[in-house]
Amino acid sequence: MIIDLFATIASLVSSSRNSQGHGSSVLRVTLSRGIGMSLLALSFFLLSVSPAHAAPKITLMTPATGPVGTVVAISGSGFGTTQGSSTVTFNGTPVTWVSWSSTSLEVQVPAGATSGKVVVSVSGTASNSETFTVTSAPVIASLSQYSGAVGSSLTVSGSGFSANGTQTPQVVFNPSLYANPTSSTDASITVTVPPGATTGDLFVSVGGGSSNAALFTVTSSDPSIGNISPGSGTVGTSVTITGSNFSCGVRRQPVWLLLAMTAPIPAFWSEFHKADQRLPRARRWLESSDTTILMLLLSPELR
Repeated sequence: MIIDLFATIASLVSSSRNSQGHGSSVLRVTLSRGIGMSLLALSFFLLSVSPAHAAPKITLMTPATGPVGTVVAISGSGFGTTQGSSTVTFNGTPVTWVSWSSTSLEVQVPAGATSGKVVVSVSGTASNSETFTVTSAPVIASLSQYSGAVGSSLTVSGSGFSANGTQTPQVVFNPSLYANPTSSTDASITVTVPPGATTGDLFVSVGGGSSNAALFTVTSSDPSIGNISPGSGTVGTSVTITGSNFSCGVRRQPVWLLLAMTAPIPAFWSEFHKADQRLPRARRWLESSDTTILMLLLSPELR
């Protein structure tokens, strides 16, 4: 129909050309009702085959590998200001969580996704594709200890902690405290129990994907006396005190002690005052660790 239409217009032009000297001409064409309707139909046809918008295009996708649950950022163009009916698929599996704008998307690798092409489809028009490799989810096999105080070191053993070397894991303590490792491999993470951690499940987060959970008990970091030996003695007696958290991990950290005295209260305060005035000679630390303190009581010369 289109070829016949142009042939008709050409014949009309040829028959309606009047010479105006030196080959110039004036086009005089009177369109019939039928030709006018044909031109109108042609206009609608050309509009219908023209795209309403440019196809979406992916220019960057990071990361390109990770377990299910990994948050993936996609940059590009033509995504549209809102998602509407548009989709993002991982090897054919649609995502269920999306943060959407016209030039950037954030999506989570959906459950059931397999390695393959990532495609953005906008109003039925598909973008170019990028390849994403789905790795195994991180798995906790064991902890070096299942209880410890804030500041203590913990080693988590398992697998899939680095997504084949492409991700840096974090250990998540209760309540949702993310701790960066002091060292890590794909099978091991060493981390320090962070301030504010409480007893509860911990898990490993890799790129947004999560491992199974393991129960970790956070013990008190306050100093606690377990035993004093001997339980009594004269001035100058050596006393050993055992317990926990005396130094918070720092050897020879000064620790103040409150000792029960059998001497009259005025005599005790008199001795304490003398110790305060001549502190270096009043207390002599022989040994200090996190669990044991060996000290020398006030020397007789300070009485």
